[in-house]
Amino acid sequence: MEEFAQQLINGIVSGGIYALIALGLTLIFGILRIANFAHGQFYMLGAYSAFMFTSQARIPFLYALIPTMVVVAVIGVLTERLVFRPLRFTPPVNIILCSLGLSLFLENVVLRIFSPDPRQLLSPYAHIVLSFMGVAVTLQRLLILAIAALLVIGLFIFLNRTWSGVAMRAAGQDLTTARLMGINIDRVAWITFAIGSALAGASGMLVGSIFLLQPTMGLIYVLKAFVVVILGGVGNVVGAILGSFILGIAESLTVGYVGSVFRDIVAFLVLIVTLLFRPYGLFHRK
Repeated sequence: MEEFAQQLINGIVSGGIYALIALGLTLIFGILRIANFAHGQFYMLGAYSAFMFTSQARIPFLYALIPTMVVVAVIGVLTERLVFRPLRFTPPVNIILCSLGLSLFLENVVLRIFSPDPRQLLSPYAHIVLSFMGVAVTLQRLLILAIAALLVIGLFIFLNRTWSGVAMRAAGQDLTTARLMGINIDRVAWITFAIGSALAGASGMLVGSIFLLQPTMGLIYVLKAFVVVILGGVGNVVGAILGSFILGIAESLTVGYVGSVFRDIVAFLVLIVTLLFRPYGLFHRK
């Protein structure tokens, strides 16, 4: 029972991480219809930005979260303006190929600057272990879950209580009609990219404090984010959150009871089964 509880806690933490990455991806894909395969590189940029803020600028770990999100948000806005906006009304394959090229470009820029050597993002909370009824978890992992919850709540408030959030939801329903009704699509696009990139940057910083930093660290996470987006239903924010926790718990239980080598396989098995029986996702809204 204790082992099950331990794996469940680990899965919930992993689900919080996936939720931050997948939320940004599902916003961009659901509103702008852009399958951004470079989203994993925004996650990676968040980790390296936090590394620079904490190791070079000597900013305390928690305080580095805000500038990290701002830096990655600015990069996201620039890529929307320079890369994706000119391709907005072109065939989707152009955007897919362009995002793949962008991911390789960003990865190689970081590789050139930081070299392929792994780096470590130090956190003062990583070695503080809390135990309760035989279940042990580091304070860093609890911090990840708490920050993820706060960011998700903030996103829901923004989408439901602000004019920009309402405009984003309207654009997500029908981009062309929203533009005809007077909504500034360019403004919606850069706000969407800013929020999505910032969430990816935050997750990169939080996860980078647990694992080592590498220029290729975003690849597996962007693939899992797409699994979560499809699992939850494309464009469904609540579905993406629920799908993130389903995937995180499934992976954690697989590691605990089957083996760690099957951790990454289970994500794609879940995707295949979902597509077979629920092609539009588990939480798709008609």
